[in-house]
Amino acid sequence: MDPDHHMDDHAIEGMQQNLAIEIDDENSEMDPESGQLSSEEEEEGERAQDDEIEVDSDSSDGTDWLSIPSSSSIIGYIYENGRTYHQYHEGNYFMPNDERENDRLDLQYHMLNILFGGKLFLAPIKNPKRVLDLGTGTGIWAIDIADMFPDATIIANDLSPIQPTWVPPNCKFEIDDIELPWSHAMNSFDLIHTRYLFGSLEDWPRMIKQAYDHLTPGGYLEIQETDPASLKSDDGTLPPNSPLTQYCNILLQGSTLSGRPVSITDNLHRWLEDAGFEDITTRKYKLPISPWAKEPRLKEVGRLNAVNLVEGGGLEATILALYTRWIGGSLEECLEFVEGAKSVVRDRGVHAYWEASIVYARKPELEGRRSRSTSRQASIQLPEKLEGLVVATTEVSSSPSSSSSSTSSSDAAASPSIPSPSASMASISS
Repeated sequence: MDPDHHMDDHAIEGMQQNLAIEIDDENSEMDPESGQLSSEEEEEGERAQDDEIEVDSDSSDGTDWLSIPSSSSIIGYIYENGRTYHQYHEGNYFMPNDERENDRLDLQYHMLNILFGGKLFLAPIKNPKRVLDLGTGTGIWAIDIADMFPDATIIANDLSPIQPTWVPPNCKFEIDDIELPWSHAMNSFDLIHTRYLFGSLEDWPRMIKQAYDHLTPGGYLEIQETDPASLKSDDGTLPPNSPLTQYCNILLQGSTLSGRPVSITDNLHRWLEDAGFEDITTRKYKLPISPWAKEPRLKEVGRLNAVNLVEGGGLEATILALYTRWIGGSLEECLEFVEGAKSVVRDRGVHAYWEASIVYARKPELEGRRSRSTSRQASIQLPEKLEGLVVATTEVSSSPSSSSSSTSSSDAAASPSIPSPSASMASISS
């Protein structure tokens, strides 16, 4: 994907909170040049949110929609299981940082822009002067924001130095760990943005409190996340023992053992409120796993998501380190689970989706009220059961090799036994 591609910001107004979508009998195409829909199709897309997702009857097993430019060389950093990872504060982030992953991140960015109606953010702020992007990845969001607001100063940080060198003059990238005390001045940003930090933080309330302290009065924090625990289908085409469901169970278990949970969206409103934020708003979107939906925009989102997960390596990248570092399984076992999950994504007869959330909140204009808890530890409310994943309160070790100490600030789920990939596949086929 071309990292310089910019989405048109006036595409579609915010989507409605009602999440039902349609599944169609026809294949509608988006404009290949702009990636946008006509105004008539946009209106149809918004109306479709009031109905269940309708399945496209043309659900052939053809996989010609799975394509992504191949990556070339992999350079430096920490090399593990055939992928590279960040070296700065090694282990704090579980995803790779090689060229294949960077290509996937840019593809994912384009996919989410379409899902969110071409909006880079939803917070009702008109002309921010200083913007902070936490965990910027390849930096494409920060670059687009810098182009959108040329008079603003955009600062973006990440653990990996994977951002481009040719950027707008008002955009600055920093290598930083947002779990440490921030070096920026208090009350200095009008907008602080995060996207897909799940599995990255031990203490979400602490990060949110730092964001609160560094926002100007009236400034906004916006958090964009997808919850792996939200995987479901509305029509029963995703069975409880689906390989993709098993994959999500492993992802939840591994991240809980690491002390950096991936299932956090249900806690965001409470954490924001505890930090002192007001006007907390949540918008939810269905993110199809493949192009099975009828509505043209969601069909395109599903197509891009399938490429993201399969050819782009998203399924492998998300689980690889968690499975081998924390669950203690082998690379071969992990890749068998990944292949099982891929088979579900390729099957357009499975009408499954994840739930994506955008949550934004405002720091009060007059800071008369203090946060309810300035040093509150993260208390993660995990689902009691997710298709066989039984959750109990326990403590987790601070490293994969140590079980005697407990330094995580999150309540952790007990580690359910993970069936072998072969046994799992046998039980599904029987």
